[in-house]
Amino acid sequence: MVRQDGKPERKVHSLTDAGRAELTDWLSSPVEEDLPKEPFLAQLFFSLPP
Repeated sequence: MVRQDGKPERKVHSLTDAGRAELTDWLSSPVEEDLPKEPFLAQLFFSLPP
C-alpha cells in the first residue's frame, strides 16, 4: 500500500515470474477463430443489398 495525502491508500501490483511466463505463453498462442454468436444476424447482414 502507498499512502496518499487526501486520498485512499493505493494498492501497488507487480508481475511475478510465473505471471510473466503465463503472459508470454498467452501472447504467443494462436488467436481463436471468432465465430458469429448469432447466425441469423450474420445472414441478415449479408443479405441486404450494398
